[in-house]
Amino acid sequence: MTMAFAGLVASQFVDRIGVRAGLAVLAPLLVAGVASVIYWRWTEHAGSGNVVPYVILQGYVVVVLTSPALRAPSRYTRANDLYWIFGWYVVGKLFEAFDAPVFALGNIVSGHSLKHLAASGSGFVACYMLMQRTLRLRDGEAVDKRRG
Repeated sequence: MTMAFAGLVASQFVDRIGVRAGLAVLAPLLVAGVASVIYWRWTEHAGSGNVVPYVILQGYVVVVLTSPALRAPSRYTRANDLYWIFGWYVVGKLFEAFDAPVFALGNIVSGHSLKHLAASGSGFVACYMLMQRTLRLRDGEAVDKRRG
């Protein structure tokens, strides 16, 4: 998930700020994501399982993604699909937070499992957005990439 978050943040920086900005944040975000997972695993083996850096990084990504989306318009159509991606992410976090109560509803599926399904919903929206979006011209008209 940290790799997907890093890529999504970098792509939004490229889209809304510029290519240099997106490339500048990509490597540090990838390193921070990998480091947070390595630290989590290391602390698991040490007996404490500290996920705090991983959770902070996830929260930070949401804030960082929201900021450019609210400040600068996208160069592409379908930019508001980003909010659907956030929505699926929030649904996933809710399933994760209520893991045991969800499982207790019928002992069939856990909230953790449903979290992964919600994450795939987010991925589906991102792929659909990328396939359907078109470049906006200066006057607000869109270029249809399917017609060449």
